[in-house]
Amino acid sequence: MASLRGLRVFGTPIDTVEGKEFSEKPLDGSQTSRHRRHLPSSPCDCHCCCRGHIKDDTRDTYGRIRLIRWYYREIMIFFVGCCVGGVLVFLLFKGSLLSLNPLVLSQGSTYAVPPQSFVLQLDDIPARSTSHVDPQSGTTIRKQQLVEPFSLMNNLAGFSVATMTKGQTVTSHQHASMHEFFFILSGSGNVRLHDRDFYLQAGSFVHVAPHTSHTFWATNDGDPLRMLLCGIINPALE
Repeated sequence: MASLRGLRVFGTPIDTVEGKEFSEKPLDGSQTSRHRRHLPSSPCDCHCCCRGHIKDDTRDTYGRIRLIRWYYREIMIFFVGCCVGGVLVFLLFKGSLLSLNPLVLSQGSTYAVPPQSFVLQLDDIPARSTSHVDPQSGTTIRKQQLVEPFSLMNNLAGFSVATMTKGQTVTSHQHASMHEFFFILSGSGNVRLHDRDFYLQAGSFVHVAPHTSHTFWATNDGDPLRMLLCGIINPALE
């Protein structure tokens, strides 16, 4: 076995095993502080039993082996800790990147959703067509999407400004698990909730609960009907 004398582990000489320190400094010019190593056939200078020397050397060797094992175990613990910490940092960093993924609008423009607070200008948001089509004119209701559906919260189904031109109508429909909130910004129109009609004007507020059939239509005079629209999903109803 190669000699490990002189190797240091965290500032401690490896020559020190089980509280014993090896020294090669001669005591009387011929012997060292420990018995010299002899082959079984070699005579012992200090006239002691060579078998005792062999057992002492074996014990020292086992002590060094245990020290080396401890050294490599500490290295492995440090290495595994670094790997686990690196994976956690990567996952956190990856999660923060996902919140910055760009959203492509129907008009081809792209913008990144900020992860927390932000400010937008309505005039900078392009209008897009919705799935609601006026049955008489065949034109679609258009809206400006301020917050994309489910981009900030799992149950926020978007936040937008919808515009209905004169005479446009949204056919009757209902939602299984979504609450819809409407705030009229300008113009005038009507809303039908089940079989009841309500007149709408600037400042009117409408809440449409799940499983409530509703329809909107704009009046034929005055400004287009513009309303702020927000949808919130109730997970218990899904």
